[in-house]
Amino acid sequence: MKLQMSTLLHRHLEKTGEPRKAIAIDAGLTRSTGNDYIHGANVPGGTAIDIATALNDADLSMSLGHAMLGLLTAFNGDKWEHNSKAALDSYDAHEEMQEKQSYENNDIRTLLSTNELSDSDRRKLKKWLAEKLDSTVMDMTLIANVCQQLGTSPMDLFESRLPLYKKEHYMKEDEPKWHKERA
Repeated sequence: MKLQMSTLLHRHLEKTGEPRKAIAIDAGLTRSTGNDYIHGANVPGGTAIDIATALNDADLSMSLGHAMLGLLTAFNGDKWEHNSKAALDSYDAHEEMQEKQSYENNDIRTLLSTNELSDSDRRKLKKWLAEKLDSTVMDMTLIANVCQQLGTSPMDLFESRLPLYKKEHYMKEDEPKWHKERA
């Protein structure tokens, strides 16, 4: 798999203020190869992962995961770029409130325990699921922004919590660890 990640690299450079050569240096690429990728050359999938790992940029990693695997990503539109963390927290609270209202109004607990759903039940469940998704993506956006404020990443935060998740049986013991080092 190859992909074009010029836009993602430009966003990273704009956000961090780093010079272009920093991407090549951090990712262990030649300067000319790094420059080619910044200017739109296709990046092999493994190299894209190496770049994302080296840069440890949550926005880049989530966008790349979305592009490569269809994983959820944080909101990254213009609305979020200039908002304070307090404003993001307010948006998060609003999304959570909408999710909870939909949960209660549509009797989701009952629907989740029902094996046979009517068309009406399916519509209610889908409506709630859309609200749940909005809330979850907003959570991811807030987490990424606060991690950036603290000089860390959601990947680092998750890795630090993984032993607890395994102990609580939220994650399997053989869950692979995230390795920041390049392969």
